[in-house]
Amino acid sequence: MFSHASNFRIDGQPTFIVYQGSPQDPNHDNVQISVSDVLKCPSPSQYFVGRADTLSKLAKVFSAPVVTVFDPDPDSLARFVRSFSRRPTIYIDATSEEALTNVLAEHPQDFESIYSDTILVLENAWENVYTSLVLGDHFPVCLQCPILATSTDSNISNIASSFAHAFQLPQNSSNKSAMAKCWTEIQRALMPGQRIVSLVASGGTGKTQTVSKFIQDNSSRFANIWFFDATSKETLTSDFKELAKAAGVGDQIKDIRNFLARTHQNWMCIFDSADDEQLYLKDYLPICAHGNIIITSRLVRTSEMDSPGCHIGFFDLNRDDAIELLLKHAHEESHEETQNVASEIVETLGCQALAVSTAGAYIHSNVTCTLGNYLTRFNNKKRDTLNYRLRTLDSYQRTVFSAFQLSFEKLSLASQGLIQMCAYLHPTAIPLEMFTRAAAYVGEDTYPGETTPINGISILEKFLGLFVKEGTWDDSVDELCRLSLASYDSTKKMLGFHSVLHACACETVQDSKNQRYGAILLLGRATPFGQANGDYQFRHQLTLHVQHIGLGDLPTIHVRQCLACILKDSGFGLQWEILEEEIFMLCKKVIGEHHPKTLTSMGNLALTYHLLGKLKSAQKLEEEVLVLRKKVFGEHHPDTLISMANLAMTYHALGEWESAQKLQEEVLVLCKKIIGEHHPRTLISMANLAMTYHALGKLKSAQKLQEQVLVLRKEVIGEHHPHTLTSMANIALHIMHLEMESAQKLQEEVLVLCKEVIGEHHPDTLTSMANIALTYHALGKWESAQKLQEEVLILRKEVIGEYHPQTLISMANLAMTYHALGRLESAQKLQEEVLVLFKKVIGEHHPDTLISMANLAMTYHALGRLESAQKLQEEVLVLRKEVIGEHHPDTLISMANLAMTYHALGRLESAQKLQEEVLVLFKKVIGEHHPDTLISMANLAMTYHALGRLESAQKLQEEVLVLRKKVIGEHHPHTLTSMDNLACTYQALGKFESAQKLQEEVLVLHKKVIGEQLGSTTLIH
Repeated sequence: MFSHASNFRIDGQPTFIVYQGSPQDPNHDNVQISVSDVLKCPSPSQYFVGRADTLSKLAKVFSAPVVTVFDPDPDSLARFVRSFSRRPTIYIDATSEEALTNVLAEHPQDFESIYSDTILVLENAWENVYTSLVLGDHFPVCLQCPILATSTDSNISNIASSFAHAFQLPQNSSNKSAMAKCWTEIQRALMPGQRIVSLVASGGTGKTQTVSKFIQDNSSRFANIWFFDATSKETLTSDFKELAKAAGVGDQIKDIRNFLARTHQNWMCIFDSADDEQLYLKDYLPICAHGNIIITSRLVRTSEMDSPGCHIGFFDLNRDDAIELLLKHAHEESHEETQNVASEIVETLGCQALAVSTAGAYIHSNVTCTLGNYLTRFNNKKRDTLNYRLRTLDSYQRTVFSAFQLSFEKLSLASQGLIQMCAYLHPTAIPLEMFTRAAAYVGEDTYPGETTPINGISILEKFLGLFVKEGTWDDSVDELCRLSLASYDSTKKMLGFHSVLHACACETVQDSKNQRYGAILLLGRATPFGQANGDYQFRHQLTLHVQHIGLGDLPTIHVRQCLACILKDSGFGLQWEILEEEIFMLCKKVIGEHHPKTLTSMGNLALTYHLLGKLKSAQKLEEEVLVLRKKVFGEHHPDTLISMANLAMTYHALGEWESAQKLQEEVLVLCKKIIGEHHPRTLISMANLAMTYHALGKLKSAQKLQEQVLVLRKEVIGEHHPHTLTSMANIALHIMHLEMESAQKLQEEVLVLCKEVIGEHHPDTLTSMANIALTYHALGKWESAQKLQEEVLILRKEVIGEYHPQTLISMANLAMTYHALGRLESAQKLQEEVLVLFKKVIGEHHPDTLISMANLAMTYHALGRLESAQKLQEEVLVLRKEVIGEHHPDTLISMANLAMTYHALGRLESAQKLQEEVLVLFKKVIGEHHPDTLISMANLAMTYHALGRLESAQKLQEEVLVLRKKVIGEHHPHTLTSMDNLACTYQALGKFESAQKLQEEVLVLHKKVIGEQLGSTTLIH
């Protein structure tokens, strides 16, 4: 071989290919064994698609190692590589791609016959070789000798087989110890060694098909390929004997192992379906430093046999490959329409190869089944579709269900019970804590007189009885994962199942109805009702499973109460409402209309109506509850006081603040008398009354009462109790109108404490962050507000969900900040998205939906889309009159906003008329000195100004300025705006000295109070 190497000339320079040492056939006995016709690897299915990544990784693993050596000194490199005299070595000039290509082109057959113990050295690899050299493009696929590439460019390491195969020579070449160590490490890296790869996944994922495809594409790499059926000890032993007979060796396991160990040709052994935990596969593998082995298995432990650096993760098909596979089996053309329909099918099937193939074949073989109706057929006839057997010509003949059942039958009784119970929950994110909480439950599943789901409870009790012994939950999780039937997130302690395996598990259940009841009762027993952060976070984890179970056919009142609590926390208001209505009706039927628990359910339903914006329905029910509680418990019973307090809060929400104040003051007196001045509920009553004072514009009274509540809460329940933190937050909100910097400071203090006491991700902590952002907004610190609001939005999506009303409020607040920053298009886009979501989640007539509509109208106004703004504002006004009443403060604000749009449209008389009407109503409803009344006066004054009625404008503005100084303080931003507006009117009247004096005063105060960067506005909406 290479007998005429001295005649090679490349680039005009003589280049020598030299053997150092004497190449010998390692299989020196020259034993020629005709064994290639036994245990052949089956061909892949003609429908095979995808797996490019896995096939590429297999090709890399079973290629000869590529080792790189870098040194900036070419002479040091040359001296070093000449030290490989103990093994046959071929040196090739690789100073350019042309040089390498010419050598390989002239001697292709010679390279195909190089023995595996030969080293192929690519000397002085050309600059940028790492970006252009693809070894497979230059060397024959069957080349099995290791390659050593040297270069003065450090980037040569990019073509190394792995990080461990990239070397740099020691800087001090005279250091013999360092050079010897480097030489030894490179020699070790150049030894191919035995390579073992396992493909581990559940049945039906396409492991065997992928191996067959690899062998089909790479058969020339290997001298012999043997495919062993490792399903059981019996099948594997039988195949070993077949090879032994062909090889002419003894028929014992050790004889074949020895045969493989002494056969130095580049053989490949495939051990397929090594799924039996009782089969110790290592007893069948040869102990030697050569050869290639692929193992397919469902057992996770099998991957322990992988050679270092040879682990290949095996997963389901990607979406595009799964679609292609489905359409091939269904014999459907691939175009946009079929791909879209197929996409939904493969996503439902989790892109599992066998399930997708079966679906396609089922569609093709049943004339009434189409891509469009397959999922309906699948959901209605799961057993039929999961048991459908493919008629393709490949060797795999199991159905989706039988492939699952093979593993299921190997499970312990406890693990079978666990997977069957999980089959009625959502397949992903199943917290293990759900089972331990349910096992520790000591309450009752049913109310007295309620029909008991005996069989469901029996199934649940039997299931929990399997896990009495400590550690058995972990044992079952480990067993499920060992057989690739489940995955487990050890950080979150959550169990997950592939959607197809989940469906198969459901089909193993004999009594589906009562098994479902058992799972629902389990969920109920696991649900905590506490308000601690841990309880809240756990309920949030259960939301996915409540949604999966659905609200139909629930077995008990208790279960409904648990699910309602979960849905309430997660913002699924409409579903929560359905459950609360069912609970109330069932309580009346089962335990009677006047039973305390029935009255509690009425109160809860009224609260639901309140939070969903159905305020009139809430008021009606709360008034009814109050009458009944007075009748059943008496006027001074604590539960009666709770009903009074709830009714007062509904009056507050309806804008009936005087009625709310009157009732809250009555409640406070009774609470102090009956349960004591320092009782937590008394303090809640005080806090609620303070909120009403604030709404009525009695800001100093509100602040004083909140400060009193804060002192008492610190004394009674402690400085760090969540209710104490709420008091601090309320005070901050109250003083924000008067002392914004102080409010910001207090809110930041509250946030620090919330993170420390209830956790960084607790909803109340996120509310605290949102409040600070609103204060930043009010202070004109819009960039800070935006940054914090974006953070809150991300956290709320993560903690309480994308569609929770609080998340939508975060989106709305962020949009308003975009508005303030002048990013009007971004604000409009986000507000339009929020409005759609509000309508979908809480309904078209919810007060928050109407606020969203009003905000969008303001953005339209700012964008100059005045007709759109007018149209939307008129719609909001009609709805607010209908939903919350003509005299509600929010209705009056809608009238005021519409008037300002009339003003902008030049319809000044219409604006004046509406503003005068609004002002009369504001004075009547919330009082002459309320901040919103003063805004209304200021807006009317601006319209007088625009109409040329300057004396009227001046008179009204001077009145507003006096009142604002008195009510909200001389330094409040709204007071400064009044001064600015009045100065403009003075100027228009020719009172230039008065205007200049006032403007100078305003400028000084603006710099002092708000900062130089924040200007004033001439119109307040």
